[in-house]
Amino acid sequence: MHPRRGRSGERHPPYLRFARDRGFRLCTGCAVDELLVEGGRVTGVRVGARTIRADAVIDATGAWAGRLRPASVPLPLQPFRRHLFVSGPLANPWPREAPFVWVWRDELYARREGDALLLSPCDETAHPPGCPPADPTAAELLAVTLARHAPGLGHLTLRRSWACLRTFAPDRRPVVGPDPTLTGLYHVAALGGFGVTTSAAIAEVAVLAMAGKPADWLDLAEVSPARLCGAGEMPAAKAAHRQ
Repeated sequence: MHPRRGRSGERHPPYLRFARDRGFRLCTGCAVDELLVEGGRVTGVRVGARTIRADAVIDATGAWAGRLRPASVPLPLQPFRRHLFVSGPLANPWPREAPFVWVWRDELYARREGDALLLSPCDETAHPPGCPPADPTAAELLAVTLARHAPGLGHLTLRRSWACLRTFAPDRRPVVGPDPTLTGLYHVAALGGFGVTTSAAIAEVAVLAMAGKPADWLDLAEVSPARLCGAGEMPAAKAAHRQ
């Protein structure tokens, strides 16, 4: 999340400002080394030499999600690498009100990004958690995809590129709710590429699941981590030919 100026002029995201106003602290540059469990329930985490006690721990760690569970039994979640590109300036920029374009199956994603376009060939390659390096062949895949679906954009130059990780469950539905075997551990994971877009709604679902209350717009069983018990396999990429 990138900081933006709020109404008060503070350079803090609204979510973070809201949390800090209620006594929460944000700690960065540290890793959870161990989930603390006593009497069959979570009692906190160990971060280096520091112990943080808590009645509830929420695993919302993106590509690392599902790996906090003890006994080396992670949830069957798989990160996939995807590439994004920003083009050079357009001679005729897309209007601000232009919709984004998403071609399904043989996929292509494109939307306005300032005076340029944000583009992706929507590739998927299984990748371990971490900061994924960009694969040079992804640019070739983008060129082929543009030639097929948007030949008018074939002249574009590419200003920059990067790779990111998107995490999925085997059924490609989100994973939100209590751990099926360990009291006090909760999961918010497998949001694929829509985590930021749906963050407010997902937070609402997580709060209801933690409180044991139903949601009036979603069947919580559809996103419950309990459905993954016995799933036994990691999700596969949508199409084997993608880079």
